[in-house]
Amino acid sequence: MDAMEHTGTQPERGFSLICTVDEEANMRGVEAAIDAGWVGTDEWVLDTEPTDNQIQVAHKGRTWFELDIKGVTAHASQPWEGADAVAATAEAISHIRRSIEALPHHAELGASTVTFGMVQGGYQPYVVPDACTTWIDMRLVPPATTAKAEMVVQQAIERAQQEVPGIQGTYRITGDRPPIERDPGSPLLAALSKTVEQTTGAPARVSYFTGYTDTAVIAGTCSNHNCMSYGPGSLALAHKPNECVPRDDIQRVEAVLTDLLLSLSGLA
Repeated sequence: MDAMEHTGTQPERGFSLICTVDEEANMRGVEAAIDAGWVGTDEWVLDTEPTDNQIQVAHKGRTWFELDIKGVTAHASQPWEGADAVAATAEAISHIRRSIEALPHHAELGASTVTFGMVQGGYQPYVVPDACTTWIDMRLVPPATTAKAEMVVQQAIERAQQEVPGIQGTYRITGDRPPIERDPGSPLLAALSKTVEQTTGAPARVSYFTGYTDTAVIAGTCSNHNCMSYGPGSLALAHKPNECVPRDDIQRVEAVLTDLLLSLSGLA
């Protein structure tokens, strides 16, 4: 805006700033932006996630499961009269963890991972628990797919039923986002890499984002190959009590993004 005011010229390209909600969970904000037609296949899209001074252009997929194990209540002194849902859940978790660890690795994205972010079961230490629910976060890399992950979870339920007779297991998928692989021919990647080097005096480092971002949703939903992340701070500090961003990092990213916009708009 300052450049237009001082030069009296209009930019050669349109520019939009989209602010979204719910990025950490179901990403309803960016989905609404896509549905509204604010962004699609052809736009160049850049978010400012904390990227550790890197351009991050690829994402592991993100598949979420809710696993429910039902058992039979009994007095803890007579466990054979019941079916321990928590013990069965432990068997299922162990099977899922080993199965995901055994999946093939990706040349850039590395290994698929799984986290059992929340487990709820039982209500007293002297009662055989009759229910247990586990919320599972899988970060999958090609060639692994959600269909493969479903097979793993179903096999885990079957193993739990064998190990703890009398339990029953079900699951539902609560989130399903595809992996995004790097497009080395992306013109936005070329332009941003060039600007980073010119503005900072150091070669651009290109990597992948370990989390999942709004730009990844656009890339996966719209088949957009010009979606990436470049922002201040470190993801290692995210969701921690001392989460912070160094001032120098903010100033570096501000300078890079300003120069990038001026260049792409023909105002430089």
